[in-house]
Amino acid sequence: MSQYTSAVEATNFDREIQVMQSEIQERFDPDDPRIDPYMKSLSAYFYVNDGVNNWNVMYIRTRLNPVYLSMLLAGIFKDSKVEWHIYELERTEITLVISIAGTLFLFLLLLFFTDQTWRIVMFSGLIPWISWAAGGGIGSFMLFFPCAFAWAMFSHELLVFMKNRILFKWEEPAKKPIIVTAFLYGVTILSGILFTFAEIPVYSIFFVILVQALISGIYALYLAIMPWWKKRNHLSHRTFQAVTLVKKYNPVRRGKWDRLTLRIMAIFLVVIPCMRLMSISVPRQMLPVPEKAYINAWWPSHEAMTSLKQKGDEGSLPDLSDYAAHIAFQERIAYGGMEYGIPEKDEEIHMPVFTMDASGKITKSRLNVISFNSAWYDKLQARPGDDSVARMLFEQGSPMTIRMRKQRGATDPYPVWTIIMNWCILLWPLLITHSRFFLTILHGVDKDTQLLLRELR
Repeated sequence: MSQYTSAVEATNFDREIQVMQSEIQERFDPDDPRIDPYMKSLSAYFYVNDGVNNWNVMYIRTRLNPVYLSMLLAGIFKDSKVEWHIYELERTEITLVISIAGTLFLFLLLLFFTDQTWRIVMFSGLIPWISWAAGGGIGSFMLFFPCAFAWAMFSHELLVFMKNRILFKWEEPAKKPIIVTAFLYGVTILSGILFTFAEIPVYSIFFVILVQALISGIYALYLAIMPWWKKRNHLSHRTFQAVTLVKKYNPVRRGKWDRLTLRIMAIFLVVIPCMRLMSISVPRQMLPVPEKAYINAWWPSHEAMTSLKQKGDEGSLPDLSDYAAHIAFQERIAYGGMEYGIPEKDEEIHMPVFTMDASGKITKSRLNVISFNSAWYDKLQARPGDDSVARMLFEQGSPMTIRMRKQRGATDPYPVWTIIMNWCILLWPLLITHSRFFLTILHGVDKDTQLLLRELR
């Protein structure tokens, strides 16, 4: 949607018409009373200035990940000299995202490539996470990797527990590892949601967990029918399980791979915070950014529109409260009303009607032509065209105030807490795989056993 495709409603006195945003000045005389404040200020949605150049702003209705969308646009504009940017994702940030993601994914590949059955379950459980990350924003993309790592740990312990309980008929299999890894998995998801300030749709995460539970249930069913299948194939004895005298827990493969991985991690731990601290003089545009307005009223209604109007300030762009005032004004002016603003609750517009009876007497009465009641506000949502600012705002699903905000890029200075969070995300695999505390909690490996393991190696 751009200024050349966005339409706005206006009255033609006998009917309602749709006027393109770019044609308002040509279509109406400058003194035309139908040009209300809403129509005058809509241009701020489509034109910005960074102090050097003027930019046209376009809005794309899509569910694509900003990274994937950026790649598509790069292919479209590869032979063009047009300079373009995506507000949700500066192209300079793609390298940063891929760097962090690649580091964590490298650990994921090196840590758990052991049991074939576990790999099938683990990667099957990652499919919904991958789909979820591909369809979300940067928050989803970044949250995928720590969640994938936590799922790998949890699924490993879950499979061991189910094997011992279902296949080998252990009465009391070890429950501590599965409880701890499940707790870590839940904490990882919860901290990710809080870190992104709940911008990630929580219901989609529940769907991912539901799919993973279904996959785990299928594997449990497979373990349950395995003895019957073996008996049917004349395998009379129960399957044996190899039990080691000393618990070995060495998820990271030692040798050159381990050393190489740690060196790569060290490089990223130094480079990424430095990138975040850098400040390069790159012009940043002031762009319209929606901010959720918390309103304790039914949406949409007179009370909600009034509260939304109060939450705006002098620098705010037109929001849906202004749209309600605009539609009410266009309806009023057709009947001689010139008041601009949100209509009063249950306000009515009447027109005089004259009738003549059989005796020739003329009587005057009032006909109610418009009632600004709850039904009017309910119909308000259906009025905007598909390509309009009002339709875009209604599709947000909740009341929004629109303010101009400076675009942030990857090379802008970041708060200290953001840099600390980067370190925590990158150190997470090392904490799990090299910490004696976690080894002891998960597998009961005490200091003496660790010393024995080192001697055996």
